[in-house]
Amino acid sequence: MDKSLLNKLAFWKKAGQHVDVGLYLTETALHVYQASDEAHPESHYSFSYTKQPAEAFAALQAALGPTRAQLVLNPSFYQLLLVDKPAVDSEEMNQALIWAVKDMVTTAVADIHVDYFEAPTQNSTKLTAVVAAKSQLSQLIQDANLHQLEIVGISIEELAASNLFVDDAQPKMVLCHLPEHELLLTVVRQGKLFMQRRVRGFSGLDKVTQQELGYGMADNLSLEIQRSMDFFESQLRQSPVASIELVMGGPAQALAQLLSANFNQTVNVVATTSTDQLFAQLAYSEFARANEVSEEVAA
Repeated sequence: MDKSLLNKLAFWKKAGQHVDVGLYLTETALHVYQASDEAHPESHYSFSYTKQPAEAFAALQAALGPTRAQLVLNPSFYQLLLVDKPAVDSEEMNQALIWAVKDMVTTAVADIHVDYFEAPTQNSTKLTAVVAAKSQLSQLIQDANLHQLEIVGISIEELAASNLFVDDAQPKMVLCHLPEHELLLTVVRQGKLFMQRRVRGFSGLDKVTQQELGYGMADNLSLEIQRSMDFFESQLRQSPVASIELVMGGPAQALAQLLSANFNQTVNVVATTSTDQLFAQLAYSEFARANEVSEEVAA
């Protein structure tokens, strides 16, 4: 299915030139990735806001003028729920999911927007519902429109991670950490998301010392990684992950060394200025994926 949360919910069309960017929106900032071209080098921007994202959209407009964007949201804008797959046709799935999740969320039924994705494994009776407030997303798009920003696709952190290692045929476990957020653990292979979970207890991982890592935190994290590996292999019946990839700030290299002692897999640190900026870059990767889908449909 389309990875967009609001498929075809673009209320406007822009004429003339625009700049293509990848955006990652958090509770307090808009992170921007602009790819290099003949006139400009690769660029990263960040615009903070205090009340509404519209403040950051205004700053983006002042900096770049009209823009077209793929947007990744952080979890403050959505909730993931693992639910039984409704026995309905695909055209009726979204409506059926609203009634499946209504008692699991505090959002009023009339304001629930739900999309979903499934693991690439066969014969699954479960799917993951992505639940957001329709009013909040609509306001987000309207505010973008007012500031010459055309949002052509909306995705989430878990799915954005699948844009890492898209050409690698071996599954990789990716640990993404943003300051003051729970650790995101995913397994990706060739642009597909095979599993995802939030690992609690590591929200301050970027601030711990090497000594604190050695006093038990790295071993505790190793246990969580091993549980996920066991699930991936035994429950999903997949081959073992080829490597463990760390996307984080702070003592990343020290953590990689400590984890390496507990696993046969190589533990790598993904080179990036910040996890926020990486998610903006992964958002930009959706332009290429959208073009591939268009070409497949045309063929």
